[in-house]
Parts: sequence; C-alpha cells; structure tokens
Amino acid sequence: MADPLFYKPENIDLILGVDVYGLLLRQGLQRFPHRQIIAQNTALGWVISGPTVGSESRRAGSTPRRSLVSLHCEAVQNLLDDLQRFWEVEEVPPSTRTLRPEDERCEQHFKDTHSRGSDGRYIVQLPIVSELPVTVDETRRTSLSSLASTEQRFVREPEIAAAYRDFMKVYEELGHMVKVPTSDSQIKRAWYLPHHAVVHTPSLKLRVVFDASRRTSQHYCLNDFLLSGPPLQRDLGLVLVKWRRHRFVFTADIVKMFRQIWVHPADQDLQRIVWRPHPNTPAVEYRLTTVTYGTACAPFLAMRSLLQLAEDEEHRFPLGAACLREDSYVDDIFSGADELLMAQRIATQLVKLLACAGIELEKWAVNHPALMQRRASQRRECEQEKFIDSKEPIKTLGLIWEPTADLFGFNLRVTEIHTMALTKRTVLSKMTRLFDPLGWVAPVTVVAKILMQDMWILKIGWDTPLPTDIKVRWTNYFNAIPRLSKLRIDRWLQTTPTSRCELHGFADASERAYAAAIYLRVLDDANQCRVFLLAAKSKVTPVKTITIPKLELCGAALLVRLVNHLQKIKAFSSLPVFAWSDSQVTLAWLRKHPSYWKTFIANRVSFICK
Repeated sequence: MADPLFYKPENIDLILGVDVYGLLLRQGLQRFPHRQIIAQNTALGWVISGPTVGSESRRAGSTPRRSLVSLHCEAVQNLLDDLQRFWEVEEVPPSTRTLRPEDERCEQHFKDTHSRGSDGRYIVQLPIVSELPVTVDETRRTSLSSLASTEQRFVREPEIAAAYRDFMKVYEELGHMVKVPTSDSQIKRAWYLPHHAVVHTPSLKLRVVFDASRRTSQHYCLNDFLLSGPPLQRDLGLVLVKWRRHRFVFTADIVKMFRQIWVHPADQDLQRIVWRPHPNTPAVEYRLTTVTYGTACAPFLAMRSLLQLAEDEEHRFPLGAACLREDSYVDDIFSGADELLMAQRIATQLVKLLACAGIELEKWAVNHPALMQRRASQRRECEQEKFIDSKEPIKTLGLIWEPTADLFGFNLRVTEIHTMALTKRTVLSKMTRLFDPLGWVAPVTVVAKILMQDMWILKIGWDTPLPTDIKVRWTNYFNAIPRLSKLRIDRWLQTTPTSRCELHGFADASERAYAAAIYLRVLDDANQCRVFLLAAKSKVTPVKTITIPKLELCGAALLVRLVNHLQKIKAFSSLPVFAWSDSQVTLAWLRKHPSYWKTFIANRVSFICK
C-alpha cells in the first residue's frame, strides 16, 4: 500500500485547507484519471483508489503499464475544531498546568544529563524516548533529494540562494555545524535532517529550518523518538501586563537563543545534514552541534537551560536571575523598575548573568535616554549588541511599541480588498492578521467572530464565493480595520509604591456574544483617579440557543476566570476586586446555594462563589 494521504470526501468540508485534486497533484499522482477515482468510507476510514498509468516502457511499441493503487485517507478537522472555539462556552487559559508522565521524565532527564563546559556554556543531551531504528541510508538519500530541490529553487530565486549560502557560512564559522570526519561516515546511529528556508517578506530575512519531522518509508521521524518536554514559555498576556507596571523599562532579544546551548557530542550524529554552497561541488556531511530549531525538544532544552542558568548564578546576580525567570517570553526580555537606578541595575546584572553562559543580548530598546546611555557605555564589551533608535516604533510580542511616547499600537498589514477572492478561506486568513493577546480591541474582533459563525451556520464551502449579504458585511468590516492603526494605549499603568489600586471587572451578554473586561483603577497621593484597561475576553454565543440570563451568567464566569488569570501576577494578587453585572437574574442566582439550581446554572454559580 502506498503512503497515507489526506483526502476530502464529499461530506467533509475541509482537509488541511486544500482540495483533493490539488493535494493529489502535489503528491505526484497526476496519473490518476479523476473520473475513475473511487472514494469509500470503510471501517478503517476513507479509502481512495483507482487505476494509474505508469511511465512508458523504453521498448518500442510497448503500451503504458497500468496498476491499481489504493490509499488510506484520514480526515483532519483540527481547523474546524479551532473555529468552533469561537462560540464555545467561556474559555480562559487554565490556572494550573498538570505535568504528563513524559514531561516529568523529560525534566528528570535534563537534571541528570546537563552540564557546563569550561566556557560556561550549557551542554545538553537529547531526551530520547527509545532506541532509534537504523535509517541512516534512507535519511541521507532523503536529505540529498531535499538539497537538490532547494538548489532548483536557488536557480529561480538568486536572492534567496545568496542569503541561504550566507546563513550556512555563518553557521559553520560559529562552529554550530562541523564536518563529519570520514572515519565516522558509516556510523549507524545517525539521522540526516533535510533543511529549507523560511523567508519573511518583504524584508527577505531568511532563516534555515531543519526538518526533524520528515518521515521515512516506515513512517518514522526523528521527533517521534524525542520527548518534547513541558511548555516553559510564560503566558504572553501576563508578560505584557506585568511589563506595564514599570515606569522605566527596557526590552532586548537573546542572540540566537537555541544555538547558545551545545548538544552533547554523543547525540550530534542524530543532527546530521548534507550541504554544499554550489551544485557543481560534492555534498558535504555536517553535524549540528547546538540545539536545533525543528526538533521537538529544542524549545524545552533552550528555555530550561536559561532557567538553570538563573538558578546556578542567582547568588551572584539576584536581580538578573529574577528578570530571566519572570520577565522573559522565549527569547525576548521585557523588564524594568519604578526607579531608574534599579532598572539600570537589573539590565546590568542580566547582561553579566547571561555572559556567564556565553549568551548575549541585542536589539535593546528603552523608554528613557539614561537607560540607553548606560547600555551604550557598555557596548564595547559586546560588539554584537544592536541598539534600536527609541524614536522609531518597534514590534514587540506582536504589538507596536513607541518607546519615546511609551505607547502601544497595533501592527496592521491590510491588503487591497479588490485583490482578494472573497471566500471563507480568505476571510479567515485576514481575520487572523489582527493580533490582540489581551483583548484590547475585543469589540472589533467579536464582530469578525460573529461573521465567521454565520458563515459556519450557512455551511458555506471554504472556496465558495460568499453570499452578497455576507460579502457586504465583511467588506465594511475590512475597510474599517485600518482605523485601528490610529489607536494608542498607554504602556505605563502609572502605579507607584504609594498608589492605591483596585481591580474592577465587568461582564455583559447579548444574543450573539458575551464578554468580560478588567480595569485597573489607580488613585495617586493627590486622590487623582486614572483607569486603565488591562484585559478583555469576548466569546460568540453557542450555535445552540441559550437564554440571555444564562449568557449573562456565562459572562460572569468568564470574568472570574479572567480575574484569576491576572492575579497570577504577584502585584495584583492582593488588590481589592470588584466584579460588576447588570443582570438581576445572575445576581439572584449567585445569592443562593448552587444546590437550588439545575446543572448548567449550579456549575457556574459554584465556580463563581468558591
């Protein structure tokens, strides 16, 4: 039987965002006569079968070979599930994470096997689940084939070719990949990774990604044998909210974070590649010596090493260690303090802490000139540091930050609407361009969610032209989106050690949506009051009809979840909280014990009151 493919039978709306014939063509099955394809739903799932025409024989007068091919197919509806979450009952990130047994195993593996070199850099071993099969010959052939395809792209796109070669040259110069000695070329415990370019337009910034998910003929890939580890990245919204509390702030990026962590020599042969700068030269085998982006365990190993660094060096740099643990999101640092001198001390300790492991920071941006001057005076110690002009807006965690004005804005990339074919697919694609991690523009995004739900209810196909009324609603919405580029939100919450602060949350509902919003009320020494929106969350009502009072209760439960989420920030955990609702029915439900009510109401009353 041939390799499994994904197929879209008539009664399945979406399979990986492609139509069946386009997928078959991409899989090299152009020989299928479409009218002879048979799809059948069996006990094992959908099967697609039909005759194919083989290549002609070299013998004169021979007839093309015909064969019957049967392919097992799988219906993938993850995207549909994701869309349905738009109108599922209230949802907020869980308050706690439960470690799976494999996550605990990965954590213990790191503790038992990590070490530090003479230069202070961390050395880790790959968390291998079980013995790997011997696939060295096949993975090498696959990598050579992938390299040939990449070189064909180089012919069509010379700019990409030049950037790719420069990337790999630097990779080798830094020692992040080294040639495999001839004596080791026949090692059986080796795995070759194909690689390709990811290009960010319009800047043409290129990054080479190594594919540890490429499967063999036996359906194995390297990632199948690696533990991914527990997720260590902090909640993006909480990082932003915490950053807003500081008067004097800075942000910086860790230079090549994954590649600052060395992989133990015993595991480097599992990260082999083949590469040559020019097609007319022999392909050369290399080992990747550092944590490799594309392997399942890479994020865990990199972030866990940073946490280990904070633990190991905390006695020398307590402020830097706290910053690394609490004020980072993957490779981005967002920190500061209420006093300028303290912010300077944190930045200085952070640089020295990371230097202990050979790690550097770049792309510094600050909201006060003194912080920039302090960092500039230390620039000679680290020539690779890159400073961003504080007068220019910078992109940070998907938002735009204007350091001089200390304001947030939104990064909107809107194309002309007349260039788009208006289908459900293109509409969803454009909806996801507006990134709003804290729900600051929830009144805008909820309109898009309602529109998507209406298309779902009408069972509009992914590539079917939209009905006129839907098209008009979407066009009006899309044309209004650019106005958000003028929206500015204060970064600093104007809190001081003597401020009196309160959290005020509001919940409301309508027939189509319900929402919750939380504000910080700040009273200064002069009793002046300022109010700042911290976070909001909107949900489209379920397709199944729910009464307005029940939706108001769902909004109240959503508000409680959002408050609990924000109180993970230590500074907010002890603040007075006021929750507001204009629904008299909801308030009446909350005044009585949950046992008085039926299950739907009782569950939410119990959650809110506990």
